[in-house]
Amino acid sequence: MSDEMLTKKIKLDGLINLAYKTYKNNFLYFLKILAVFFVPVVAIYVFFAISLSNFFQSFFSMTREGLSDADNFGSEIIKILSDNWLAIIVLPVILAIINTLANAACVKAASVKLTNQDLSEKDVLKATLNSAVPVILTSLLVVLVMVVGILVISVFIGIISAITVATGSMALIMIVSFLSMIGMAVFAIGAFFYFIFTNQVCMIEGKFYAAALTRSLSLVRKNFWVIFLLGLIFSFFISFIQGIVMIPSYIIPYIKFIRDLMENGGSLNSAAFEEFSAAISGGMSLTMVFSAVIMYIAMPFLYIALTIKYYNIINLREGSHLLSGLDDALSGSSAAPGEQNPPEDPDLQNLPGDNGE
Repeated sequence: MSDEMLTKKIKLDGLINLAYKTYKNNFLYFLKILAVFFVPVVAIYVFFAISLSNFFQSFFSMTREGLSDADNFGSEIIKILSDNWLAIIVLPVILAIINTLANAACVKAASVKLTNQDLSEKDVLKATLNSAVPVILTSLLVVLVMVVGILVISVFIGIISAITVATGSMALIMIVSFLSMIGMAVFAIGAFFYFIFTNQVCMIEGKFYAAALTRSLSLVRKNFWVIFLLGLIFSFFISFIQGIVMIPSYIIPYIKFIRDLMENGGSLNSAAFEEFSAAISGGMSLTMVFSAVIMYIAMPFLYIALTIKYYNIINLREGSHLLSGLDDALSGSSAAPGEQNPPEDPDLQNLPGDNGE
């Protein structure tokens, strides 16, 4: 990384350029690390898609049998849910844990390459697994804070809505409802981005739980818009690529199903429905696997960019000596008694493979 990048705030275009160069020069390194997490993720997505297809088949089969009694309908729903509890409850939790660890591994790998540490892929995975429990619990704390915040806002909105309804003004009710939705969305998005450095704090500084959250809040302050725009661009790019496969996978089966319904006079044909369910299941499996592939290929770019911004922020706020201290801590070395770490970290003068550009 150049002296300019260490002494001046990195703008969005520079951040993207540096992240791209780093990722391009270390593509296989990141790919090998994420492959460990990718295999179980794909297996979970396929199993989840099949289970979800079975759930819909059971639900529509029950509906087609004409169960009109409310008690029987409720008991059948509970039975279907209990039969698919693994896909509905357990698998999403396992998937969230794996993705959390994959994110942490990306941050660790990005830090290794940006500070020119001599750590192999196995070393990165080992470091990630050693910090697995506190990293997972810290991520859970982030979710908990966001949920509690949304609940508090919901209660406040409920009180305001009740007062508004009492006025009898439909226009005022609509305005309050709209502002309430905007307010909740702003809180959720803001909380997500203000806590976005928790992985960096956990994996680089070794701080967890509330300390990681408050540290992330402090780092994002005055840098929110660059980080927000980076996340927005990344999200739009991923959504566009995923949509290329997702839209045809879902639209084509629906078009065929509607055509079969029209040919049968609008009645539900069992054979057509089973074919439709199988097509949706296959399309769902394809889109989930494809989405996982795209996400895991693109994920390192995002975390490299965030880690570059993280280092840039702490350098500007706390001095380049902190980077030297972090580098020593990460490599397990420290200055001898009576010696001082150098004020600048020479390992950060150039990005890996960047040739000082």
